[in-house]
Amino acid sequence: HEDLLARSKDPSDGALPSGNGVALRVLVRLAELTGEARYAQEAWRGLEAFHPMTRRMPRGAQAMVLATAMFFDGPATELARKEQVTSEKPVAEFRSQPLTLQLFTGGDVAGPGKRIPLAVRISIDDGWHLNAAYPIQEKYVGTRLSLEKAEVGRLGAVSYPEGERRKLGFDDEPVLLYEKEAWLESELELAPDAPTGKVELRLSVRAQACTDDRCQDVRTHSLSFPIEVDPDAGQDSRRALPRH
Repeated sequence: HEDLLARSKDPSDGALPSGNGVALRVLVRLAELTGEARYAQEAWRGLEAFHPMTRRMPRGAQAMVLATAMFFDGPATELARKEQVTSEKPVAEFRSQPLTLQLFTGGDVAGPGKRIPLAVRISIDDGWHLNAAYPIQEKYVGTRLSLEKAEVGRLGAVSYPEGERRKLGFDDEPVLLYEKEAWLESELELAPDAPTGKVELRLSVRAQACTDDRCQDVRTHSLSFPIEVDPDAGQDSRRALPRH
């Protein structure tokens, strides 16, 4: 028989569900059961590859739609994000005892009106913690991420971890806090009329670090990073973060 020029990878369902859709569901399930990021990352790559067709004809690719729902509704999303983000080098890093802040972005070039995903990883020294973004008690200052005013755009909605509920030695009421590590995720949303060219932007992280018996003053830490607004860049930049 003649050699095929290309092997077909059809996401459409027939009498049986699409083989690709079933395979992606298996990868998502493996990620959930094993906690291994490599399965989640492979699932993400498959979903991303078939996304255009799935979006055009969702009724004909319901196995793929189901795989997408399983991916985003479960822990696979977080596993995939960490696998890809941690494989990249941070574009900015800052150390202020007891915190180490690292900024990861999905790229450094995007067109006007497009988006660049970003994530700040806060590593917290042993014996210390941060107040969660939305503390239970108003007297505590929550950890927040913001973008200093920039002509090129604004910071989108920030996704904060919920935090761990715990009682401390100096308070009778439980508090929500971050220990060991916290990821703050968002997107840089470029304005449709953003001026072209290179620009230096600055993110600010407001946080209050505490031990079980004392707290530092509230501090604001800055992370600067360059981007380039290029009308020819086209689609949203998505290199480092598979989501956001």
